[in-house]
Amino acid sequence: MRNKVLRFGRSRLVSFIALIFTVTVSIAGLSAKGSDVTDRLCQHILENRKKMILDGATNQPETVWSDGAILEVGTNFPPALQKLISKPTMYRNIRSTIQQLEASVSDAQWKDAAASPIVQGQRYLKVQSLDHKVTVSVEALYVEYLQQRCPKAHIRLRSEQGPVVFIMNGQVRAGIMPVVTQ
Repeated sequence: MRNKVLRFGRSRLVSFIALIFTVTVSIAGLSAKGSDVTDRLCQHILENRKKMILDGATNQPETVWSDGAILEVGTNFPPALQKLISKPTMYRNIRSTIQQLEASVSDAQWKDAAASPIVQGQRYLKVQSLDHKVTVSVEALYVEYLQQRCPKAHIRLRSEQGPVVFIMNGQVRAGIMPVVTQ
């Protein structure tokens, strides 16, 4: 009888250790996923976009960066991206683009939108206005990165040729230019 109780106790202990290990691996996987999307974004910028544009104003509390297709405003960035931002290939006045977007984004021409689900291996995805009148294709990687960075952002768009913007607390935090399809 004693051996049965002891075996049952060991079995529970093994199960408990397995549960702890599974939870630990899952949590590590979640944080790895965040760094994975950032690593893929940095690789995309280096290999495909080949530029890192930084806003020329150096005395601002927030940094504005772009690769020509995405722009983001922030105060802290994932380490791999921060490394790219610290070595820009050019400086431009991209803060003025943010200011123009913020001045107009509440117009009736802008529509609330949603991104289609991200599918592993899919290069582009659709962002569509909630009224289904405007649909654009954008790089899926950019949307995945921005959804990880600002998961509660509201997405808005105006036209097939204009940017898709991510808004938090009434401020434009990022924008993605649509892919032109022929």
